[in-house]
Amino acid sequence: MNSLRVGNLVVRIWKNNWLEATKQSPIIGMLPLVFIGILMFSVYYAYSKIEETLLQIGGDMGSTELLFYFQNFLQVIFIAITVISFIVWQMITRTNVENKSIQSLPISRFQYKGGMLIPIFGLMFIVLIPVTVSMAVVFFRKLDFNGAEMIEVSILFTLLIFMSVLIGITSQQIIYVLSRYIGSKDSQEVQNVLQVIIPIVFILILATMYQLFPNQFMSVVSFINPTTKYIDNIKALLNHDPVWISIVQLGAQFILYLSVLIGLLWIENIWKEERSTGFVPLKRVPFTKYETLNITILEIKRLFRNIENLLYCAIGILLLFISGYYLNVTVRHETYAMLFSQFSFFIIMELLTVFALTSRGKDSGKEKVYYHLPLKKISYVLGKLFFYVTFLPIIGIIIYYAIMFMGKYDILFNGETLAVFLLLSIFLMSLAFLLGILVPADEKKLMNQIVNVLLYLVISIPAYLLFVKLLNFSIYWDALLVVVTISATIIISYIAELKE
Repeated sequence: MNSLRVGNLVVRIWKNNWLEATKQSPIIGMLPLVFIGILMFSVYYAYSKIEETLLQIGGDMGSTELLFYFQNFLQVIFIAITVISFIVWQMITRTNVENKSIQSLPISRFQYKGGMLIPIFGLMFIVLIPVTVSMAVVFFRKLDFNGAEMIEVSILFTLLIFMSVLIGITSQQIIYVLSRYIGSKDSQEVQNVLQVIIPIVFILILATMYQLFPNQFMSVVSFINPTTKYIDNIKALLNHDPVWISIVQLGAQFILYLSVLIGLLWIENIWKEERSTGFVPLKRVPFTKYETLNITILEIKRLFRNIENLLYCAIGILLLFISGYYLNVTVRHETYAMLFSQFSFFIIMELLTVFALTSRGKDSGKEKVYYHLPLKKISYVLGKLFFYVTFLPIIGIIIYYAIMFMGKYDILFNGETLAVFLLLSIFLMSLAFLLGILVPADEKKLMNQIVNVLLYLVISIPAYLLFVKLLNFSIYWDALLVVVTISATIIISYIAELKE
């Protein structure tokens, strides 16, 4: 019950902060309406895109072919939501109880984390369930389910989403407990590094096992993976067989994963917190006499010291590489390989933009310190923005071509392709930086960070589609879009900093 009270308190605090911000700027008050509008557009676009894709592949496919594509669709959705849940829970495990209203309550860390879970994943499901279910309904309609059957498979699909969230949380909690156990006598930095190393080593071990024992490995994955039981349920409905067996199996898996997670949370609850001491990356890198460059250097130091976000990017890029290699080299599926090569650069930049998105939030509460320094507001804005529209786009392009090369993809490497990638990355980085300025998320307040990430995801997808649409006319339209975006970012950011 204490976790429910914490969750309710977090929602109330979030609501009051939004009302207070609305009084200062009515534009912020319209953000929920904008969010709802973009979400509705995303649902419509996802539904129509899946329907269009199926028509292009073959409009008169039988149930066997539809099930094949639906199973692949389920695998992609399952992996994506598991990774998102993994990342969100990673952020929770690194966050202490900072809010004074919550600190004053007689609660344990276990109860606090349970309470934080309620509003955070409530937001996730508000975004994920409508979009994913709308895409699944396309397949359900083509499989000729009646109304009752469609309701049943939709409810079970929602349960599948919950289970993917549970698996992501449980996986991260196992890594967190292992890192604290192995590094129990070391500093917090050592434990943070272990949280980066353990999942990477674990993924490499799984990849090795797949290469050495593919049949046995896939048998174990099929047993653990709840999408297998869900497909069995679909097949049973199509054959008019009893479906209660697969429903019971899905429910048993859900209870098992939930029990494991609760046990891991209780194990963590018996440990004491470690204090952070030890190695500081880039500590000896000097500053200069140029204030704009000093802000850029500060951003570089912060990036290398941000273990959490580096962890997300490292794991995300590794999973992206494994997925691309699997599609192009192992299964050799041309359609999925083509889609991967088209959208992988956007995914890489989405991972890297988290640094630009959280840049301004790292200075929350430190405004008075900056204002007493001989630092111009324009130097502060340009110093930060310069790093994110120059260094990170280049890093993103290098990562993309490295993944394509190791995944044995046939890709173009010419001036026009590089220009498109550079323009797209600068465009997305500018949007993320601007959102971080307008709605800065204090790095000590987890809820604000989660809201910012979800808000950026909702905004960046239509922005990416706009970029691609303009590219169909001419690359010069995209160049103009980037120039306008950067100019607006600098002007709006400068005005926003003046109002602080």
